[in-house]
Parts: sequence; structure tokens; C-alpha cells
Amino acid sequence: MKYKIFFHQGDSFDIKTKVKSGVAEVTESRLQITGDESIGISFSEIDHVEMFRLYGLSRVVKIKHSGQTLFLAVVRLNLFGLFVRVNFFRTGELYSKLRQGHEETPE
Repeated sequence: MKYKIFFHQGDSFDIKTKVKSGVAEVTESRLQITGDESIGISFSEIDHVEMFRLYGLSRVVKIKHSGQTLFLAVVRLNLFGLFVRVNFFRTGELYSKLRQGHEETPE
């Protein structure tokens, strides 16, 4: 399944962080992001997956992998890059798939 997302690769994430847009696809063995920047992460490279509420407003997934941190959320509405509305339930669905894939991958 493909998800329209925004994402940021970096150590921190807040409301002022500039994000990139793209499409995330979860396969049996990896997360593939294509868009402004392409990122491919094998489940075996993932150290930790968690979900948090950004300022109590929206869900954001945080992935620690290969010494880096990736933040992402599924987009519901994007108005010219100035305002993004997060799809609460689809972000939760994506988080579940990433967590399940990470936990099922042998180390």
C-alpha cells in the first residue's frame, strides 16, 4: 500500500521544521520513500520505531535507523506547502506496518 507523506531526516522535529513530501510504500522487507528525496530503509536497518503526538495535535512516526532519525506522517490535506493536515488513522496504520515489519525481521 502507498501513503502520501511528509518527512524529515534529522535529529529533531518541531512545528517549524521544513519537511519534504513524497510517497511511502511498505513492502515485506523495507520502507521505500520516493519524492523530493528518495530514501530506502530495510527493516533489518531499523533500530527503533515509535509514534508520538506533535503538540497534542497530530501523530508523527519516528524511525531510528543506521545512526539516523527519520520523522514522517501521512498527509490528509496539503495546501501549497504552507499548511498540512495529518491523516490520524492512516499514520497509525503506517506505524503498525513498520513496527510489525521491524519486529518480524530476524537480526
